[in-house]
Amino acid sequence: MLECVEAGKELTFRFRGRGVGIFTVSGPDTGIIEWSVDGAPWKSKDFYTPWSGGLFLPWAQVLEAELTDTEHVLKLRLSPEKNARSTGTSIRIVHFLVN
Repeated sequence: MLECVEAGKELTFRFRGRGVGIFTVSGPDTGIIEWSVDGAPWKSKDFYTPWSGGLFLPWAQVLEAELTDTEHVLKLRLSPEKNARSTGTSIRIVHFLVN
């Protein structure tokens, strides 16, 4: 499992395909993920779920699904902002998803 608990940290993932996502474990300290594919403007998504306060839940999220079937570069980072119910800004990535 790839875990990050410090906001602002960034990683790069190279892949080939038409879509990309991440399979995570969302819990009480789960944060907001920001991403960019191929230098496009950054997007964000809150990975804290309605059930995150009470358990760690497997959660698959598609980040992009309308890409051309070529090589791409995904950049991910943790936002310093967080859901008001979350106790932190962490992310735990179990798998990268590529179509």
